[in-house]
Amino acid sequence: MKRNSFSGLLIENIQELYSNFITEAQLDSGLGKDVYLSYVNENSDEFNEVFEKYIIEESNRKFTIQYDKFFNLCLDNQRTNSALNNSSLSHFFSYINTCHVVLKNVEKVITGNKVSTSDVVLLTLYGFMLRQADQIGHMLLSGYNDGALVLWRSFYEYALTLKLLCDKDEEDLTMRFYHHRIRNLKKQMESYQERLEPLGFRVLEDEKKNDIDDFFDTIASQHGKKFLDNEYGWADHLFPGKKRATARDLEDLVDFGRYRAFYIKASGYAHTGFANIQEYQRDDNFALDIITFQTTDIRKLIDPMQLTIAVFHDVNISFLELLSDEVELDINIKVLKKISDNLMDSFDLKSTSNS
Repeated sequence: MKRNSFSGLLIENIQELYSNFITEAQLDSGLGKDVYLSYVNENSDEFNEVFEKYIIEESNRKFTIQYDKFFNLCLDNQRTNSALNNSSLSHFFSYINTCHVVLKNVEKVITGNKVSTSDVVLLTLYGFMLRQADQIGHMLLSGYNDGALVLWRSFYEYALTLKLLCDKDEEDLTMRFYHHRIRNLKKQMESYQERLEPLGFRVLEDEKKNDIDDFFDTIASQHGKKFLDNEYGWADHLFPGKKRATARDLEDLVDFGRYRAFYIKASGYAHTGFANIQEYQRDDNFALDIITFQTTDIRKLIDPMQLTIAVFHDVNISFLELLSDEVELDINIKVLKKISDNLMDSFDLKSTSNS
């Protein structure tokens, strides 16, 4: 296939620059033009190397970003986005902030007290969900709705796991999930060791390798080797007669099937594919001028916002049922539900004002 060739992608008039470079060098040398050009031809590799070094240094100076100006531009983009979508973003971050209050209050109670490993796992998962929700919000604030969806995909998988662990409330299941981490640790170590020489990685200490190998063998012995064959092997036993548990199986258990279509859409952004990129297509051409633009359109920010809070609220119903005082459970959930409803209502108000 014949392809277009583009000159000047980074450096314009490079041939002219090279010619000027040689001319200036010749004048500085005091030699005649013909004599000097003959010398250049005899030492072309050396001259090319000097010229390339000069061009790279000049280009580096030219393309080094004016960081203060860039930083202020980022802040301006966030201010613009915040001003246009103030109500929705305010309710979104209010929900997340309220969840932070929950975790902080739990932390106050458990600080200095002995907590079971399974409880630590649940609280850590909740904290990580909070971290990812914050990250999604900052992506939205900056106008990167597609990046927010990519993050939401990961957030959703953590939510799916925490929801299941809370609903089952079985220490054995939670510890199986905790033990299953050795699967990735072992794979990371093996991949790292394979690339020690070609990439010049630092050699792993024998003690660290032995610890991982021993833990892997212990877990395989305790739960069986098939336990470590599957990404959701820690949940295989919940599906007797089925070879391997999948994310979709977990969805069915916790009634998350309504999010499946959105998960597939988010996966389209997370994995290589062309379906979601088509939103930048205009007729037969792609709008290259807008692909890198941040968006301020509320319609593009609604999905990541409502999906994050909707999933988080589903998890909170189960999480708070485990943690809340029985007398306070209903009101705790209703407080969060009110903030969630405020967010959803803000989308209706926004769409009405734009119509």
